Amino acid sequence: MHYCTHLEDEYFQVIPENGNSIISVNRIKGEDYFLEFYNSEGKLIISCNYPSYMHSKKIDLSMHKDKEYLMRVSNRDGVGICLYRIIA
Repeated sequence: MHYCTHLEDEYFQVIPENGNSIISVNRIKGEDYFLEFYNSEGKLIISCNYPSYMHSKKIDLSMHKDKEYLMRVSNRDGVGICLYRIIA
């Protein structure tokens, strides 16, 4: 499930890999973004930049034992533009 307020669906692909412990985020269009991953309790567990020159970014969730995560995508001004629910 995902919800994007300022982007259309074709801007990102979120693909689980390696038994869902690694998430591949593929950019199709866009600018510089910031990614934040939250566990099922709402605690921030990973945050990282996603610069416009990178087509793909891999996020390793194997150190975290939750079954659900929320990925928040924001622009360089910190405005949240997408939320993705990830089930591992």
